[in-house]
Amino acid sequence: MAHSLSASYDSVIGVRIDDLCSQFRRAEPPPVEHTFFSVDREEADMSEIDLDLQTVEEELTDEAGDGDDSGRVVLGVLDGTTPDEEWIEVVEDGGTLVLSIEGDVNELAAGFATDVRELDGDLMQFRGFLVVTPPGVGIDTSRLD
Repeated sequence: MAHSLSASYDSVIGVRIDDLCSQFRRAEPPPVEHTFFSVDREEADMSEIDLDLQTVEEELTDEAGDGDDSGRVVLGVLDGTTPDEEWIEVVEDGGTLVLSIEGDVNELAAGFATDVRELDGDLMQFRGFLVVTPPGVGIDTSRLD
């Protein structure tokens, strides 16, 4: 049945399906705007992949726009050793902090909590962590109820 179906398609379009598939396999791939790695299609194995990390890094930097850190999540330890200005700078640049609390959170965050709130950022303690978000990034607690 499959053979007769193939034969009927051959007669309708005037091209043998086997010939069409053969031509497709031999066709060159279309040009690509950005090439991150190249592979010899004839005999590809993992040792022959040439990954261009410099191009990838440039593309990621270009996609980030003006080079700000918005969307970045910074993990750290809130123990009093990191200057408050560093935490404020991350939030000002659009980053979110997830800080493991080692000590009294009220005392440790006192130096930057007011500044974060003045920026319209949020602070929330959750399971031993202080989550600090920049303006425009809310903390959804609806699944905690």
